[in-house]
Amino acid sequence: MKIRTFDIQNFKGLSSVKLENCGSINAIVGKNNSGKSSVLHALDMAGLALSVNNWTQFQPKLEVKDLFADVGQFSLSLTFENDSTVSVSATPDYGPQFKPAPTPEQRIKTVLVLPDVAGGMLRRRHHTPRNIIDQIENRNYSEINALDMLYAIKFYSSRAERGLTPQSYTDLLEEIKRYFPDIEDVQREVAALFWTGNRVCLSG
Repeated sequence: MKIRTFDIQNFKGLSSVKLENCGSINAIVGKNNSGKSSVLHALDMAGLALSVNNWTQFQPKLEVKDLFADVGQFSLSLTFENDSTVSVSATPDYGPQFKPAPTPEQRIKTVLVLPDVAGGMLRRRHHTPRNIIDQIENRNYSEINALDMLYAIKFYSSRAERGLTPQSYTDLLEEIKRYFPDIEDVQREVAALFWTGNRVCLSG
Protein backbone atom coordinates (compact mmCIF):
# COMPACT_ATOMS: atom_id res chain seq x y z
CA MET A 1 0.00 0.00 0.00
CA LYS A 2 1.41 3.37 -1.03
CA ILE A 3 2.10 6.26 1.32
CA ARG A 4 0.32 9.49 0.42
CA THR A 5 1.36 11.78 3.32
CA PHE A 6 4.23 11.55 5.82
CA ASP A 7 4.29 13.87 8.85
CA ILE A 8 7.44 14.12 11.02
CA GLN A 9 7.51 15.81 14.42
CA ASN A 10 10.63 16.31 16.56
CA PHE A 11 12.97 13.84 14.89
CA LYS A 12 16.70 14.60 14.88
CA GLY A 13 17.00 18.18 13.59
CA LEU A 14 13.47 18.26 12.17
CA SER A 15 10.92 20.03 14.34
CA SER A 16 7.98 19.72 11.93
CA VAL A 17 8.03 18.43 8.33
CA LYS A 18 5.07 17.21 6.29
CA LEU A 19 5.35 15.58 2.87
CA GLU A 20 2.04 15.61 1.01
CA ASN A 21 0.80 14.16 -2.28
CA CYS A 22 3.61 11.60 -2.42
CA GLY A 23 3.96 9.74 -5.70
CA SER A 24 5.40 6.33 -6.47
CA ILE A 25 8.90 7.83 -6.67
CA ASN A 26 9.76 10.98 -4.73
CA ALA A 27 12.88 13.13 -4.56
CA ILE A 28 13.80 15.52 -1.78
CA VAL A 29 16.17 18.21 -3.01
CA GLY A 30 18.14 20.61 -0.83
CA LYS A 31 21.51 21.83 0.34
CA ASN A 32 23.84 19.83 2.57
CA ASN A 33 22.64 19.54 6.17
CA SER A 34 19.13 20.71 5.28
CA GLY A 35 17.48 17.54 6.61
CA LYS A 36 17.05 15.38 3.49
CA SER A 37 18.63 12.30 5.05
CA SER A 38 16.72 12.87 8.28
CA VAL A 39 13.45 12.53 6.35
CA LEU A 40 14.63 9.19 4.95
CA HIS A 41 15.83 8.09 8.39
CA ALA A 42 12.43 8.96 9.86
CA LEU A 43 10.69 6.91 7.18
CA ASP A 44 12.95 3.94 7.90
CA MET A 45 12.23 4.27 11.61
CA ALA A 46 8.50 4.19 10.86
CA GLY A 47 9.00 1.11 8.72
CA LEU A 48 10.98 -0.65 11.42
CA ALA A 49 8.30 0.10 13.99
CA LEU A 50 5.50 -1.09 11.73
CA SER A 51 7.21 -4.20 10.35
CA VAL A 52 9.12 -5.57 13.37
CA ASN A 53 8.07 -3.29 16.26
CA ASN A 54 11.75 -2.70 16.99
CA TRP A 55 14.07 0.25 16.31
CA THR A 56 17.36 -1.42 17.22
CA GLN A 57 18.04 -2.37 13.58
CA PHE A 58 18.26 1.29 12.51
CA GLN A 59 21.57 1.57 10.66
CA PRO A 60 23.09 5.03 11.22
CA LYS A 61 22.67 5.30 15.01
CA LEU A 62 23.46 2.97 17.89
CA GLU A 63 21.41 4.90 20.47
CA VAL A 64 17.77 5.29 19.45
CA LYS A 65 17.21 7.99 22.07
CA ASP A 66 19.65 10.26 20.18
CA LEU A 67 17.14 10.46 17.32
CA PHE A 68 14.33 12.16 19.25
CA ALA A 69 14.50 15.90 19.76
CA ASP A 70 11.78 15.59 22.40
CA VAL A 71 10.57 12.08 23.21
CA GLY A 72 7.28 13.42 24.57
CA GLN A 73 6.48 15.24 21.32
CA PHE A 74 8.13 12.87 18.83
CA SER A 75 5.81 11.26 16.25
CA LEU A 76 5.80 9.91 12.72
CA SER A 77 2.39 9.84 11.05
CA LEU A 78 1.61 8.11 7.77
CA THR A 79 -1.52 8.44 5.62
CA PHE A 80 -1.94 5.74 3.00
CA GLU A 81 -3.65 5.68 -0.40
CA ASN A 82 -6.83 4.23 1.14
CA ASP A 83 -7.05 7.25 3.54
CA SER A 84 -6.10 5.14 6.57
CA THR A 85 -3.65 6.72 9.02
CA VAL A 86 -1.27 5.40 11.65
CA SER A 87 1.01 7.33 14.00
CA VAL A 88 4.23 6.05 15.58
CA SER A 89 5.57 7.66 18.73
CA ALA A 90 7.98 6.72 21.52
CA THR A 91 7.30 5.36 24.98
CA PRO A 92 9.29 6.83 27.90
CA ASP A 93 11.77 3.96 27.51
CA TYR A 94 12.04 4.71 23.76
CA GLY A 95 10.05 1.77 22.47
CA PRO A 96 7.64 2.35 19.56
CA GLN A 97 3.92 2.74 20.19
CA PHE A 98 1.07 3.17 17.71
CA LYS A 99 -2.16 5.08 17.40
CA PRO A 100 -4.26 3.31 16.29
CA ALA A 101 -2.87 -0.21 16.12
CA PRO A 102 -1.61 -0.79 12.56
CA THR A 103 -3.53 -3.03 10.20
CA PRO A 104 -1.68 -5.75 8.26
CA GLU A 105 -1.75 -3.55 5.13
CA GLN A 106 -0.08 -0.70 7.02
CA ARG A 107 2.84 -2.83 8.19
CA ILE A 108 5.21 -1.59 5.51
CA LYS A 109 8.85 -2.63 5.29
CA THR A 110 11.61 -0.16 4.49
CA VAL A 111 15.09 -0.43 3.03
CA LEU A 112 17.58 2.32 3.88
CA VAL A 113 20.45 2.48 1.38
CA LEU A 114 23.46 4.43 2.59
CA PRO A 115 25.95 5.91 0.08
CA ASP A 116 29.35 4.27 -0.32
CA VAL A 117 31.96 5.82 1.93
CA ALA A 118 35.40 6.78 0.62
CA GLY A 119 37.23 3.69 -0.51
CA GLY A 120 34.04 1.63 -0.47
CA MET A 121 34.33 0.80 -4.14
CA LEU A 122 37.80 -0.65 -3.58
CA ARG A 123 36.44 -3.17 -1.10
CA ARG A 124 33.33 -4.09 -3.04
CA ARG A 125 32.81 -7.61 -4.34
CA HIS A 126 30.35 -9.13 -6.77
CA HIS A 127 26.99 -10.13 -5.30
CA THR A 128 24.55 -12.57 -6.83
CA PRO A 129 20.90 -11.43 -7.06
CA ARG A 130 19.97 -14.02 -4.44
CA ASN A 131 22.67 -12.70 -2.12
CA ILE A 132 21.45 -9.14 -2.62
CA ILE A 133 17.83 -10.02 -1.84
CA ASP A 134 18.90 -12.09 1.18
CA GLN A 135 20.91 -9.15 2.53
CA ILE A 136 17.94 -6.83 2.02
CA GLU A 137 15.67 -9.24 3.91
CA ASN A 138 18.22 -9.38 6.75
CA ARG A 139 18.65 -5.57 6.72
CA ASN A 140 22.38 -5.93 6.04
CA TYR A 141 23.31 -3.07 3.70
CA SER A 142 26.99 -2.69 4.52
CA GLU A 143 28.18 -4.13 1.19
CA ILE A 144 25.32 -3.43 -1.24
CA ASN A 145 23.93 -0.25 -2.71
CA ALA A 146 21.04 0.97 -4.85
CA LEU A 147 22.65 -0.27 -8.09
CA ASP A 148 22.97 -3.75 -6.62
CA MET A 149 19.28 -3.66 -5.75
CA LEU A 150 18.31 -2.44 -9.21
CA TYR A 151 20.30 -5.30 -10.73
CA ALA A 152 18.56 -7.83 -8.49
CA ILE A 153 15.15 -6.40 -9.41
CA LYS A 154 16.03 -6.66 -13.11
CA PHE A 155 17.26 -10.23 -12.66
CA TYR A 156 14.16 -11.51 -10.89
CA SER A 157 11.76 -9.45 -13.02
CA SER A 158 13.08 -11.04 -16.19
CA ARG A 159 12.39 -14.45 -14.66
CA ALA A 160 9.05 -13.55 -13.08
CA GLU A 161 10.34 -14.64 -9.64
CA ARG A 162 10.23 -13.18 -6.12
CA GLY A 163 6.84 -11.63 -6.85
CA LEU A 164 8.24 -9.55 -9.74
CA THR A 165 7.36 -9.54 -13.44
CA PRO A 166 9.12 -8.06 -16.48
CA GLN A 167 6.63 -5.21 -16.27
CA SER A 168 7.77 -4.47 -12.69
CA TYR A 169 11.26 -3.53 -13.90
CA THR A 170 9.93 -1.62 -16.92
CA ASP A 171 7.54 0.38 -14.71
CA LEU A 172 10.35 1.23 -12.29
CA LEU A 173 12.61 2.50 -15.10
CA GLU A 174 9.77 4.53 -16.61
CA GLU A 175 9.04 6.16 -13.25
CA ILE A 176 12.71 7.11 -12.90
CA LYS A 177 12.91 8.44 -16.47
CA ARG A 178 9.75 10.50 -15.98
CA TYR A 179 11.00 11.99 -12.74
CA PHE A 180 14.69 12.75 -13.16
CA PRO A 181 14.44 15.21 -16.08
CA ASP A 182 12.80 17.54 -13.57
CA ILE A 183 15.87 17.65 -11.34
CA GLU A 184 18.65 17.62 -13.96
CA ASP A 185 18.81 21.41 -13.85
CA VAL A 186 19.43 21.48 -10.11
CA GLN A 187 23.06 22.47 -9.51
CA ARG A 188 25.18 21.96 -6.41
CA GLU A 189 22.29 20.28 -4.65
CA VAL A 190 21.73 16.71 -3.55
CA ALA A 191 18.56 14.66 -3.87
CA ALA A 192 17.18 11.94 -1.62
CA LEU A 193 14.85 9.37 -3.15
CA PHE A 194 12.14 7.14 -1.78
CA TRP A 195 9.54 4.81 -3.25
CA THR A 196 6.12 4.62 -1.59
CA GLY A 197 5.29 1.00 -2.29
CA ASN A 198 4.84 -1.99 0.01
CA ARG A 199 8.61 -1.89 0.43
CA VAL A 200 9.83 1.64 0.69
CA CYS A 201 13.26 2.07 -0.90
CA LEU A 202 15.36 4.85 0.49
CA SER A 203 18.61 6.28 -0.79
CA GLY A 204 20.37 9.30 0.57
